[in-house]
Amino acid sequence: MRFRSAVAAAVLAITATIVPSVAQAAPAPALHAAVAAKACSASVSNSRPTQNSKVVVTVKNVGAGAAVTTVAKYKTTNTKKSVHATAKGVASATYSIGRATHGFKVVITVAASKGSTRWACQTSFTTR
Repeated sequence: MRFRSAVAAAVLAITATIVPSVAQAAPAPALHAAVAAKACSASVSNSRPTQNSKVVVTVKNVGAGAAVTTVAKYKTTNTKKSVHATAKGVASATYSIGRATHGFKVVITVAASKGSTRWACQTSFTTR
């Protein structure tokens, strides 16, 4: 009996030592944690274009050869352009404005990627 009591006391002592340290351990990192996009910079050649003109969207600070997608969100439609960045990390996409609504702010969102690295930025223009 004495032996069993000694074993039981030892098991309790070990358990009391191990269990608190497990409870205080840092949680395991998520396997598929979302990766925040890095910032890029985007600009337009003309922030107040007239109808039936063209606007060039220039994207900078992305990786060399990155795949770049721009989406212009007009009042009634979205227009998507896909290009690749140069060796210097610069990309350009040209939009024909057509008969875009006067006074409507067209927001152009940019998403770029190369491997597991992502970039995001935006710019805009307002047709006059």
